[in-house]
Amino acid sequence: MSKGKGYAFSGTTGDIVHLIQNLPPKPNKKFLEDWNDITHPEARKNSTNIKYEHKQTGLRVRFDPATPGAPGFNGKDHWHVYNPNKTSKKDEYLDENANPTKRNSDPSHIIPKGQGDS
Repeated sequence: MSKGKGYAFSGTTGDIVHLIQNLPPKPNKKFLEDWNDITHPEARKNSTNIKYEHKQTGLRVRFDPATPGAPGFNGKDHWHVYNPNKTSKKDEYLDENANPTKRNSDPSHIIPKGQGDS
């Protein structure tokens, strides 16, 4: 991966794909060993979403917990992976294979393997 704003990727695209494809169903103790919570305090007051930054690569992700009974992606725990090389809303996120994808697209919502596991 190339350099993003204010942080550098130390791994290859394959390493980033591995990180994305191995996001846990929910943030857990093992996950937090490698990721820092970077959620802005004001955002935390108004949302249940949590932003994280990978300690080694600088990759940024957001965890969106499910809203019980909500339809579609809102009803499932899911992740968004920020594209460090974004140029617009059309390439704001990465899909599960680290390909750029637009905001609100289905591929921008990453449902982790083992959905529902703790």
